[in-house]
Amino acid sequence: MYRSAASMATSRGGVATDSGDNVVTLDQVPRWIDVEQRSLSPRDGDDHPFSDQCFADPLIAPSTAETSSAGTLSKFPVDNDINSKIYLWRGQPWNLEVDAVVNSTNE
Repeated sequence: MYRSAASMATSRGGVATDSGDNVVTLDQVPRWIDVEQRSLSPRDGDDHPFSDQCFADPLIAPSTAETSSAGTLSKFPVDNDINSKIYLWRGQPWNLEVDAVVNSTNE
């Protein structure tokens, strides 16, 4: 039914490249801290439709003194240890080979 994760053709972008039944392991899903570090690096030739400028960060406030690694001000203290434990996934959750999934909403 499922192919092994080693035989899958996925990139560490969080989305399986095949439309069949795939198992995506946690090491193939980007962490929150990885996405933040990627936003600091130069974006030469990056045509990604969801660039960092498209989505405003609701946690950033210009009047606070706490600074994240991106150099922007945050309403809350930045804890890189916690950020390294949060993984971001866009896709079907049943393809993930994990013990738990938290589906956050804006409600």
